[in-house]
Amino acid sequence: FETGRPKLVNLARSYAYQSKGYYASLLAEARGHRVVPTVETMLELREAKLYEHALPDLEDELNRCARKAGYEPEGEIKLEDSLSSDLGVDSVGLIELVTILEEKYRIEISTDEAASENLRTLDRLSSLVLAKIAARRGEPAVSESHG
Repeated sequence: FETGRPKLVNLARSYAYQSKGYYASLLAEARGHRVVPTVETMLELREAKLYEHALPDLEDELNRCARKAGYEPEGEIKLEDSLSSDLGVDSVGLIELVTILEEKYRIEISTDEAASENLRTLDRLSSLVLAKIAARRGEPAVSESHG
């Protein structure tokens, strides 16, 4: 802690207002830690209109990444799909998918984040990707146009 402000990644199951995840980030910010996602980001994520324009592009990109990693589901991949049960992604496949996303969006997802139970669904994975993009840019809100 002497080398600077610690950086924390909140991997709570929920980022809803007044949830454990919300309070974990709130406490970290109060202690002066850098935290992803920030409380401000969590509150802004409640407003789907802030990022809903990015979801179709991100969903398409996740479809391409999953297929590139060798996963061919019966239909289109949807954000609410479970990585393991709906798509059959094992731990090695998850690391491959995360690597593809890291390269595509120039972000870094730690092994702990990738192994987290928090990334059970594509929706959770996409939330993490959008939060990392926003953090990289220093933006409080998540708004990314993919192409």
